[in-house]
Amino acid sequence: MQQVFQYPVTYPGWWLDNYYLFTWLLGMVILAIGWGVFFRFGKFSYGIDFGCLWKSTVLLLLTTLALGAPNYYNTRFVAEHGQEGDVITLDESSLSYNYRKGVDKTFRIKDVVRIYKEPVTFNPPPRYFVVAETGGIRDSVFVTKNLPDYEKMLSRLSDLSNVPFEQQAVDDSWKQKDNSFSALYYLQYEYIKPRLKAPSTAKFPSLHSDETEVKKDGLIYEIVSYVDSQNSFGAMLRKHYIAKVTQEGENLWRVDSFSWVE
Repeated sequence: MQQVFQYPVTYPGWWLDNYYLFTWLLGMVILAIGWGVFFRFGKFSYGIDFGCLWKSTVLLLLTTLALGAPNYYNTRFVAEHGQEGDVITLDESSLSYNYRKGVDKTFRIKDVVRIYKEPVTFNPPPRYFVVAETGGIRDSVFVTKNLPDYEKMLSRLSDLSNVPFEQQAVDDSWKQKDNSFSALYYLQYEYIKPRLKAPSTAKFPSLHSDETEVKKDGLIYEIVSYVDSQNSFGAMLRKHYIAKVTQEGENLWRVDSFSWVE
């Protein structure tokens, strides 16, 4: 079923197409007025003239205003309203982005490789990118929260393409760290301890114990160690084990294999 999503239009088309011309023209008018006042009333002398210094300061402020204000407005305006009138069409086979000015961009659903929120937003609102790859060439489009039902559209695209919708910025720095301590802690207290006959009596060695060894291979940690705990008769016993633990996220672990060593 085809679904159509459209950005609302809150400004006239002529302003959306030409706003930057008007803002820069206004800036130049302000600058021209400042220079006109300066040349009409300013005093040119080699000595210090506080009257001229005051007028020069005013001229400097007017120049900053004339150049800075249009740039600030234009940057904010295009971020907040630059997509007004754009239309996105989504069906089972393709995603089409139709720009208000008539340019179209179409991706096949099977070519979509990533759907994510930009890591850093300099000009709100944040952008959500859809990346597609065809023949080794990547291209993308983006939407913002100004698009009604943008989350519904991206979630639907995620379902159709089987590509996860990354709503938060992705931080993969944990993949580069040696998280041996966390791997051992998870295995000891989250996996082994609940499975003991008397969990409250469990005593685990530290990472630096002579009888504990942790080897890291990518995101897989091979652990050889032991645990002291009471058996069903209340006797304290030491049991050695070997296990493999995989890190799936910054605080997400999976035990791939575990066995007691006699």
